[in-house]
Amino acid sequence: MGKLDNIKIPDNFDSTIDLAIDKALNDKKKLKLRKRKSIAAGLSGILIVGTIALSSETTWAYIEVFTEKIESFLGRDSNAFDKYKFKGNQTDESKGLKFSIGEVMLDDRQLIVSMTLDYSNYKFKSNNINKENLYPSSVTVAIDDLVFTPQRSSIESEKIKGEDKNKILFTTSLSAIDTDKDGWSETPYEILDKIKSNKDYDVKISFNEVSKWEGQEYKPIFGKWEFKTKINASNILKDTKVYKINKTVKINEDTYKGDFTIEEVRVSPVSVKVKYNYDPYNTIAPMPRVVVKNQDEKELIDIFDSNSENGNCKDKKYMSGEFEFIGNEKNITVTPSLYFDDKVNLFEDGNIEIAID
Repeated sequence: MGKLDNIKIPDNFDSTIDLAIDKALNDKKKLKLRKRKSIAAGLSGILIVGTIALSSETTWAYIEVFTEKIESFLGRDSNAFDKYKFKGNQTDESKGLKFSIGEVMLDDRQLIVSMTLDYSNYKFKSNNINKENLYPSSVTVAIDDLVFTPQRSSIESEKIKGEDKNKILFTTSLSAIDTDKDGWSETPYEILDKIKSNKDYDVKISFNEVSKWEGQEYKPIFGKWEFKTKINASNILKDTKVYKINKTVKINEDTYKGDFTIEEVRVSPVSVKVKYNYDPYNTIAPMPRVVVKNQDEKELIDIFDSNSENGNCKDKKYMSGEFEFIGNEKNITVTPSLYFDDKVNLFEDGNIEIAID
């Protein structure tokens, strides 16, 4: 974030603050293309971590409230999601790590939370841990009596230079619930298909582990953090559309042969979810997936890198790709694809085009 390094507050204070905010927004959009992805062994899902350093303490002090907004992490207009968000306004500290919840937003199949981590009271030296890349792990979400135990997560973190604090955007999948209370979400669940409109729901967000990597070594910090709030799904329900597709394309490549079917496309104000299935295969090979592009041919980011695995598949495989909007989408194209040797083969006869209202 070198663009903010040398900002000084002159007499024309208001215009300088406006400039700083504009620069921050532009750099946030670039950050989305520079996410570092790390697969954490022994953890549930995939953590995607991005880090920004804001180097002007004065600038940060005046745009702190602005950057607490979920929209600022996603590079969207500052009030774009106001009608979908709810305030957390809670702080909980354990083991010297203080987490504060800012905003909470229910999206289709995921919960998005902005938070701040204050690690000024944590004894890093005595625990032989440095301060970089701390983020919540193994997060459980309860919505009334529905329990979503730890699933795939995506994390973005902003380092505030000069302070022992990070701003964090945490996104966790809500694709399955724990019905037998064994601590694992084993039952697929479409929350927006089941949740009621015009009803307030109690939400509890809890975790007992903070992730920390020291090179290739994983050193979790254990504690207990818990937050409670309420949400109402009326607006996100109204503005999310579901398209039943059921379109099949035959793939006949050396690395994969079989039918690939796009079953359903779900479009919310924040993201696109694509459900698909494909025939089994008998050799170790890249699995087919989908690519989503907007009207400018820009490929949307897969939020959880949900199509990244390779392996054998004896039964028909059912998958879901979840992609984040850039923010200017007028239409999208969903295309079956196959990756091999860092190259992608697109099967455009299976294209699905959807206009975004």
